[in-house]
Amino acid sequence: MKKWLLTIPALLILIGVWVGIDLYNNGKIERTNARDDYSRSLKLTIDDIMIALEEGEEPDYSEIDGTLEYIKGRYDCSDFRIPSMIRILYSHSDKLPADVAEKIRETATGFKFWMDQPGDDSMCYWSENHQLLFSSSEYLLGHYYGDEIFTNMDIRGSEHSEMGKKRVLTWLEQRFLYGFTEWYSSTYYVEDIAPLAVLIDFAPDEEVRTKASIVMDLLIYDLATQNYKGTFTVNSGRMYEKAKMSGQHSSIKDSISLIWPRYNEILNVEHIGGMEANFKYVKRYEVPEVLRAIGYDQNGETLIKASTGLNLSEFEAEGLNGTEDPQIMMQFNSEAFTNPEVIDNTIKYIDRTGMFSNEFLNDFKLINLGLLKTFKLSPAVSRLLDPLYDGTAIQRANTYMYRTPDYAMSTAQAYHPGMPGDQHSLFSLTINNDFNIFVQNPAASLKPDGALGNSPNYWVGNGYHPHTVQEKNINMSLWVLPEKLNPLGDLAGMARKINNYTHAFFPRQYMEQAIVEDNYAFGKIGDVYVALTGKSDLVYKPFEGTAYDEEMILTEEYDLIQEGRETYWITETGTSRQYGDFETFCDEIRSLAVSYEDETLNYRNLQLTYKGDFLVDNEAVDLEYDRFDSKYVFAERKSDVIEIDFDGKSLLLDFNNSRRVF
Repeated sequence: MKKWLLTIPALLILIGVWVGIDLYNNGKIERTNARDDYSRSLKLTIDDIMIALEEGEEPDYSEIDGTLEYIKGRYDCSDFRIPSMIRILYSHSDKLPADVAEKIRETATGFKFWMDQPGDDSMCYWSENHQLLFSSSEYLLGHYYGDEIFTNMDIRGSEHSEMGKKRVLTWLEQRFLYGFTEWYSSTYYVEDIAPLAVLIDFAPDEEVRTKASIVMDLLIYDLATQNYKGTFTVNSGRMYEKAKMSGQHSSIKDSISLIWPRYNEILNVEHIGGMEANFKYVKRYEVPEVLRAIGYDQNGETLIKASTGLNLSEFEAEGLNGTEDPQIMMQFNSEAFTNPEVIDNTIKYIDRTGMFSNEFLNDFKLINLGLLKTFKLSPAVSRLLDPLYDGTAIQRANTYMYRTPDYAMSTAQAYHPGMPGDQHSLFSLTINNDFNIFVQNPAASLKPDGALGNSPNYWVGNGYHPHTVQEKNINMSLWVLPEKLNPLGDLAGMARKINNYTHAFFPRQYMEQAIVEDNYAFGKIGDVYVALTGKSDLVYKPFEGTAYDEEMILTEEYDLIQEGRETYWITETGTSRQYGDFETFCDEIRSLAVSYEDETLNYRNLQLTYKGDFLVDNEAVDLEYDRFDSKYVFAERKSDVIEIDFDGKSLLLDFNNSRRVF
């Protein structure tokens, strides 16, 4: 018995030595900066050069070195510069001065195109848009320089082209089957459109060209159904403060102005630059007329439902839980790294590819421990720590859009309530292009110099997600914030601060009339009336520091605060046609009974229980949607064929057979 007891300290010592050696070795891995002062000083002009060539003008090649040095340095977002380089090579190589052509060749043939290829850097390869940018670049540059030796791997371009093509087809298939992970992102849809455009124009394989066109169609269907008179600011998997607050700052508005030019009176796009100009100059893609018609269909009341992405719990059944490229692509584009379902895959893959030096992944070296890997303890550790990084995961969204001639309200229905958030935007009310209304639990306090900075922050994402649901013109968002931090996660520095309040972006200056009294806030914007009803008093937060953005200077009254660990916001819209004057609308809202007890909220004919059912007229509503469900198209999840039909026009998309008919 005594001998047995003596083995316990010996085992603990051995375990301590084992862990200590791993930590020591991991500590020697130096972090590579994603960007530095030199990279920030470089002028990135490749898009301007491409635009000049497309417009038949003489480009200024004197500053092209800045872009090429940036790419050679493998700084983060180097891949953003490559679609325009590809268009220059494939369409305008005969116009390039010999020295410029040689510099481009040298840059392209020395690049690193994927995580498993040699070299330390801190480029972000893994999010949905980056995956396509890197893979399409490898495919098309490898084909263009097919007989050249690419120095990073010492293989021919043709071999790179085949590697890139394989990943391109995987990416396209996953988007067709599951939809976009970065759903409805006004920022990242731009960065999907650009590589899709060059694939459609220049892919040597007809299969790739057709399938890229099919996925472009699906992206444009999203734009068509989720825009309100050209403004594309809806619930989203990745949304930043500028675009959340105002459609004026939506990056995708340039592409929308090309597809639906009548909206340019609202969007006021004067110049299309950057990588999105590749969509302007695409030659082999024609926007199907049915998608144009849907985007202009803004006269009646329309319900549009969809399901996009995958929950982590679905990965195993879909064969996507592992470390092969298709598996890691779906896991990483979901930004799922530390979640118990996938954490082992994350560590194995980063270790295998030598990417612990990557600035974005460097912290993972702390859990790259033989003890955890040998005994498969990482998932258990993840559950114990419940790290805030779990909240970066972008999971399946069941989206609901109610679009009327006067406004559009949209919600990601019951999206993982109580989870930490990252860049998710779960509810949005759009009345015009000047501003949007949304509610949120801040992930971080407002800084003296404003809200801009790392996300999630004061305006981006959620500290913790609400249970949010919508029925036509009413959204109910209910928060039950944690009482205290997970002590283990807090001890490890992995717990997110709890901000025991929620707030609404409700800028008085953009309304003709605004009333804030007790737990109500009312706004009149033209013929549209908005009411916010809270559990507790609503108070404008005193203005501190600078406005969030110099292009949209806000007065002091825009940040509407509601204190409390348990809060709810009920947002209801009406119009002058329904209520007559604004006062009548306000009086009706005040007269309505609202009850909240045992984490259950009742309002009108609606009942919401936190992490429970959503009832309409006493019947539970199924919030798990099909892939598409609207008057334009119905398709089950993972449909083989998608048929869109509206206004006498149609579009048939048959991905497996590379068939696109309109």
